[in-house]
Amino acid sequence: MQRFLTIMILGLLSLTPAAFCEDAVSVADTGSQQTVSAADAVKFTLAQIAGENANGAEWEAGAALFRLGADALPSLESSLANATPSQTLTICYALLRLGEQNQATRAVEALIINDKLPLETRVNAAALLGSYGGNYASARLRMLLANTPPLPELLRVEMAKSLWKLTHGATAHEILQEIMNTGNDRRARAESILALGRFGRFTDAQPQLELLATQPGRYGEEARTIIDQNHKLEGRIRRDDFPARLIQELVFKVRQLYAPDDTDPDEAEQLKPEHLASVAADAMLQSIDPFSSYLDEQDFRDLAEQMRADYGGIGAWVGLRSGRFTILTPMYGQPAFKAGIRSMDVVEQVDGTDITGMPLNKVVQMLKGKPKSKVSLAIIRKGWDEPKTFEVIRDLIEVPTLNAQMLPGGIGYIRLNGFNEDPRLDTSTSKALHTALLDFEKRGLTGLLIDLRNNPGGLLPEAVHVAEQFVDSGSKIVSSKGKAMPEQSYFSTISGKPTYTGPMVVLVNQGSASASEIVAGALRDLGRATLVGQKTYGKGSVQQLIPVDLTGGTTRMKLTIAKYYLPKGECIHKKGIEPHVKIEDASIAASEVEARWTLRDNHELIDWVEKMFPNNEKKFRDLLEFDSYNPESYPDFDQLLKQMQDKYPKLKITPDILRKELRVGILSFLKDRRGEDENIVDIQESETLQQALVVLGQKMKDGKLPNLPVYNAFRDKYTPNGPVEAVALENNADTEKNKPQN
Repeated sequence: MQRFLTIMILGLLSLTPAAFCEDAVSVADTGSQQTVSAADAVKFTLAQIAGENANGAEWEAGAALFRLGADALPSLESSLANATPSQTLTICYALLRLGEQNQATRAVEALIINDKLPLETRVNAAALLGSYGGNYASARLRMLLANTPPLPELLRVEMAKSLWKLTHGATAHEILQEIMNTGNDRRARAESILALGRFGRFTDAQPQLELLATQPGRYGEEARTIIDQNHKLEGRIRRDDFPARLIQELVFKVRQLYAPDDTDPDEAEQLKPEHLASVAADAMLQSIDPFSSYLDEQDFRDLAEQMRADYGGIGAWVGLRSGRFTILTPMYGQPAFKAGIRSMDVVEQVDGTDITGMPLNKVVQMLKGKPKSKVSLAIIRKGWDEPKTFEVIRDLIEVPTLNAQMLPGGIGYIRLNGFNEDPRLDTSTSKALHTALLDFEKRGLTGLLIDLRNNPGGLLPEAVHVAEQFVDSGSKIVSSKGKAMPEQSYFSTISGKPTYTGPMVVLVNQGSASASEIVAGALRDLGRATLVGQKTYGKGSVQQLIPVDLTGGTTRMKLTIAKYYLPKGECIHKKGIEPHVKIEDASIAASEVEARWTLRDNHELIDWVEKMFPNNEKKFRDLLEFDSYNPESYPDFDQLLKQMQDKYPKLKITPDILRKELRVGILSFLKDRRGEDENIVDIQESETLQQALVVLGQKMKDGKLPNLPVYNAFRDKYTPNGPVEAVALENNADTEKNKPQN
């Protein structure tokens, strides 16, 4: 992208940020203006602020560089190595706003800890992270505040203010309160007092604010403004105190009039005023949206425990089957598998506690714990007369961020399980995706299926980095805005050609949420992909944990503070995304469901495959690709059919039903007992994938799928809104009730 560099005519500092890099200006007609590259614009701009102190021009120049867009990224990044402090602030301002968080955060961090720089420069650096930083910036600020040698109090105040803006967390509040009460630097104490007042902690700072308000100068004026604003707020609260009075009256009358059951010890706890108020608070917040809630002290402790880096689990995908807690699939080589637990095992007790009827999330919580700790599971398996106890040693569980499979005819299939990043291992979803796409390209990629079904989301930056691998540089992918955080837009920053530019289809369903909806919506809005499946969940929002002053910060309000907007301006929050090609769940005969689940639950088919596999490996693998829907293709099929029909005479086990479950058995054997992930989907048996492939074929060369038996079997079967999938029995399908245990 070429831009007219107006600063070459008018001078940098005389321009406002909005006018700095317009595509054209009126003087262009005079012939006195020449077109220059983004790299030249970066070089010229940085030259204007080469000194140690740019007196505030860093932000104006940084805003101008941001307007150059993604074309300027290579020059900005390469310029960091030899930049002066003022230039570094300018560059990082642009990088952070363009979504390049990690490199910019590290460069700003270097300024903060450099004790040879002027204090004002270090303070400005800390303020920059609070304005445009993200999750990585908040993590680094928290680390610096906890682990670095003593920093100047004024700098610590600015760092705490930035951390508060990014997290609204207790750490920032504690630091500000500490400096307010015990600090030696008068400016630092004043700044901490004002920060607490501005950040809604007026009560904590009220005496100091009132004292500060008596002083002349800027600090006194700001203190008086904060006190005035708080008085107005108190007036609004007094006028709008109906909710508080209503809850108070209801709690009083419940405790006064409710007829208790003296034999029920739980009722005494439930009737405590604190419990009743917590329930009311949670109901109020959840009435706004399903993602806001009230966390009492125990809830907050549980959440903090789950977020610890050393939190372990048993390593299995779990869910409810007929209301019973079931191990859907143990992860190969992980603790549950090593302990002997297998697919479709039903858990009846955890550490001696009966879990019958217990909510899924509560059981999952019981299974988690510190690595190397033990948990005992009482398990019942088809064919067993009574449960057996398995002792599992928990460990850190790493769930693959994606699974990739090359389908026949050079069609790539990638299932994204989340949007994650691990800086310690230098791994992320976007890097794994990039590697998979390059591998597919080497193998002759002709079309691509991206599966986002049941993907709950993850990190926003990773969603942006995933989407940008398919769109042009500078494309707007998503924006966010809310009262508590500045409006911010995220653009594709990949320089040059995207990683993949060919035809693609994205699969979505009701379990596609948050970051996966951002990716699907961006690829739809930017014309890069056709969406196939079902309407997505509808979570396009940001939540923060906000301390509750009344409880001294021991409880938290999880509140939606910002919402995401797709490239065309649509907010998906509570609405979801409608796919281009909609596929509703199909019904299936109850007799077939019963027969197939019985065959799957009792492990006999997997055991049969394990026995037959050594002498039939090539045949089994060939049949997985396509068996022509012929049961007789499988070795000793008639003998196996008779064996199953004799054992289950009341079930309707037809040759085709047994053939379908044999395919499930082969896939499960390869994955669960051989640790192979190459075959993760069965396109022959999944009508959803078949319809998605037909849609993809319409976008490929010649407008149809490759001429192969497996595709020819269904290529002409579907119209754009044709037959649908029997979700209940699709291989490896995850339902809304299925949850990962990791």
